[in-house]
Amino acid sequence: MKRREIKDILLYDETLVKNDQVFDPEYTPERFEFRSSQLRQLSLHLKPGLRGRTPINTLILGPCGTGKTTSVKLVFEDVEQSSNKVIPVYINCQFNATPFQIFSQIYKKVVGHSPPETGVPLIRVQNEVMKKLQRKNQCLVVALDDIDHLFYDKYADDILYDILRAHEKYEGVRTGVFGILSENEFRFVLATKVNTIFHPSEVFFQPYTRSETYRILRDRVREGIITSVLSDELLEYITDLAIEAGDLRVGIELVYRSALEAEADASRRMKKEHVDRAYTAEAKTIHLKRILQGLDSAEKTLLKILAKNRGEMLSKDLYNQFEDRTGHKLKKYSAVVKKLEALRLIDAPYVKKVGRTRRVMLRYEEDDIIRYLK
Repeated sequence: MKRREIKDILLYDETLVKNDQVFDPEYTPERFEFRSSQLRQLSLHLKPGLRGRTPINTLILGPCGTGKTTSVKLVFEDVEQSSNKVIPVYINCQFNATPFQIFSQIYKKVVGHSPPETGVPLIRVQNEVMKKLQRKNQCLVVALDDIDHLFYDKYADDILYDILRAHEKYEGVRTGVFGILSENEFRFVLATKVNTIFHPSEVFFQPYTRSETYRILRDRVREGIITSVLSDELLEYITDLAIEAGDLRVGIELVYRSALEAEADASRRMKKEHVDRAYTAEAKTIHLKRILQGLDSAEKTLLKILAKNRGEMLSKDLYNQFEDRTGHKLKKYSAVVKKLEALRLIDAPYVKKVGRTRRVMLRYEEDDIIRYLK
């Protein structure tokens, strides 16, 4: 690209996007449709907490991009606006996976500020949280989004135990957990001490139909894009790409990125070529970007090693490079491989006729992994 072309893009002051917040992953739309049944169930499970009882522990299941997180946030917002008897806390476990990180987020919501990052034991943080709940006679409901990350890092049992059995140490304290999982079933095994108290009801979020996907995207276009910029035919095409990807968020991201591509061409209308460029460059890897953000340095290092070796290596060779780069031994390496396999970032099948040797392979393009892990 010539420098003059770069300057033209930077100085072009006509925008096709009237509200870019509409396309933010954290955005809650003005109209949230097709999830009335699930919103009702979540509200009913939370309701006992408003009446001086314990809320119903809940597992919220369903594929990515089906409205699980938005539904929980809407119910939490409503309960906060209507009562101070329940303190709802939403936590993304991709970025907060240790007991201290989880209880720091709870502490911040209950007490009003973050605890010191160092020098304070976990038990003290938990004690201040529970004492305040006890004093105020308030109920705590914690939504653990991407709860599977707690199992990969083996913190799930301790975290669930400390939240749900708080009443045994702090009389009268009422707590509940909403676990959000992008799966169709709960496949993790809990320790006996947790299993005796965590018997969650399930709320399932089925994938949006094509018609529903189109209507949701149409509403986002109306909220976020200048009128007449995106034709109905092109929105149909974007809808097809979102359905193919199996994730509504791909469609939302694609609308936004296509508008930016059109702006870069100084075009007042979005065209198929803009959508295709945006899809190739960004939108199709939205799920990948989201997962990579929550990985630790060792996990990212292993993916980088694979990406720089054409996306495929024998396990023993991968381990040797991993040990050289990180200093971690076999136990950590095995845990990282197991987690990345569970996150569907890699496959690690056994090699036929070579004993217990495994071949570790990326499930995404090497260039995309390298680009997002720079």
